[in-house]
Amino acid sequence: MGKRLIDILPKIPQYEDIPYAGDLECPEWGKTGFYDYNWGTKHEKPKVVGWCETNIGKMAVFECTCGQKYRFHCTIGTWIADDNEFDHYLYYKAKECTNWDEIKKQLDDED
Repeated sequence: MGKRLIDILPKIPQYEDIPYAGDLECPEWGKTGFYDYNWGTKHEKPKVVGWCETNIGKMAVFECTCGQKYRFHCTIGTWIADDNEFDHYLYYKAKECTNWDEIKKQLDDED
């Protein structure tokens, strides 16, 4: 079985101080997000920095270029996902992040 992102990325236990971003963009400046970054200067790609378990399911944690962290569900159709389902959706968001090349190397490394 191959490595999973949830095994590589840090699990963030204190997620309460990280704002939830239902619109998938930085709540501080709106500078990074998952829409429009290929179509102008509105958004840049964020960095994926970890994940957390909340009382309403697992969420990915991202970091804006301004330093603000934010979180949201990566899953589609359900907030409550098992580890493998969450990891599957996290993978597709992580591929769009600025640190994807670094993460991919960790996934490809054989121990």
